Amino acid sequence: MKIIFLSILLFSFILSCGNLTKTQSSSNQLDIKTDKTYYAISDSIKIILENSTEFEILLRLRCKTYLEISYQKKNLDSWSDNLDFWYMSLGCLTSIDTLKPNSIYSYSMKSGIFDSTGMYRLVLDYYNPVEKTNGIKYSNAFEIR
Repeated sequence: MKIIFLSILLFSFILSCGNLTKTQSSSNQLDIKTDKTYYAISDSIKIILENSTEFEILLRLRCKTYLEISYQKKNLDSWSDNLDFWYMSLGCLTSIDTLKPNSIYSYSMKSGIFDSTGMYRLVLDYYNPVEKTNGIKYSNAFEIR
């Protein structure tokens, strides 16, 4: 009986070690961040996408120019629903751009694109063609003053 119990315990330990390895390897990810945490209404915001995975990430560009992202505004202690930038209503084609494995992509936009001052964060929808999954990433919070 002790041998069965010890075998089950050992098997459980081995399985948990396997899960630990998976968790550690999943730290490779896609990150979205801005170059600063405070912007004047006349500043440019540099958006940095870092793909530290081993596979390509597919991004969408509206009119082959504008990165298809949305944003949220902080209201007291919670974030708003996803809000679209003005260019998302343009009736032009969306093209696909590829963010190569272990690479960095940067994109700039004027901070005046936001309708008012306040705390914001960006929301990026992306596609992982290897795992055939859609993902959502939130940037760091930043303030438009």
